[in-house]
Amino acid sequence: MRYTTFIILFFGIASGLYAQQRPHFSMYMLNTHKLNPAYAGFDESLNATGVYRQQWNGLVGAPEQIQLNVHLPLFLIGGGVGLSLDSESYGARNLTKAELSYSYWLNISKNFQMAIGARVGISQHGIDGSILRAPEGIYEQGPINHQDPLIPISNVQGTSPVFGSGIHLRYQGFSGGISVENIMESSTSFDLNGTTLKYANIRHFMAYGSYDQEIGTNFSLKPSFLVRSDVIQTELNLGILIEYDGRFFAGGAYRGFNSETVDAFAIIVGASLNENISLSYSYDLTLSDLSVVSNGSHEIMLNYNLRKPIGKGKLPGVIYNSRF
Repeated sequence: MRYTTFIILFFGIASGLYAQQRPHFSMYMLNTHKLNPAYAGFDESLNATGVYRQQWNGLVGAPEQIQLNVHLPLFLIGGGVGLSLDSESYGARNLTKAELSYSYWLNISKNFQMAIGARVGISQHGIDGSILRAPEGIYEQGPINHQDPLIPISNVQGTSPVFGSGIHLRYQGFSGGISVENIMESSTSFDLNGTTLKYANIRHFMAYGSYDQEIGTNFSLKPSFLVRSDVIQTELNLGILIEYDGRFFAGGAYRGFNSETVDAFAIIVGASLNENISLSYSYDLTLSDLSVVSNGSHEIMLNYNLRKPIGKGKLPGVIYNSRF
């Protein structure tokens, strides 16, 4: 039927738009493990971060993301491990993803540390056909009838493996690295009434960095950057945070690469609730043409950091004695 192109265009657009392949997070500088598996356990403490983001508020079907990641060091193996869980929905599409990460650390010198890491997991893509509407479909009475066998009437899903890797560096006050997601560019297949449609997981590259500079006795300044690209499209994020007394911080972040890709400016605030827990919030001011229909984006982050080494050092050699 001539409207079979509807579903094909839906998947084609979704795979072509960079923002829908890789979700935005304005507070990227506070969640490095999400950017790079090599950061797993790199701060030598148990670290757990939860993020909720509501993008383009006021726009029907706008992206909504929930992300949770936990990582900790394992000194016995000279590195760290982590777990990341993601849930996204936008329009008729939804995604659930779980990934395990591992990092191995190298001490180049007293002030120069490096880590290499890998990430492996599984993603489940879904499309809720009950939300879609075809031009000649029948929806007013009785069950949904798209009058097109390639448009599902319920939620259909497909799974695919995901792989990533990266390198993280720390030299005095600088911290940064590079990483790549969807290395294998695996595809998710959907079976629609005997016809198979494939959704390609596009390979993405990222480079990021930040510098922590003390200003006086109570203030510190932390500029940061993040570059994301699938080679065809590139996105630049520039941010800066000012911290006071190690407890309160505020700043902003700009997202866009050129005049055609200007997206938003984020206002960021946060505070430490106690020694281990911090809460932060960002509000994105939409700068693109979506400002006509969007009231901005909201993002909230809760972080727990044990702030103490876990099992630091290697266990001594075991000496067996028949008396004990």
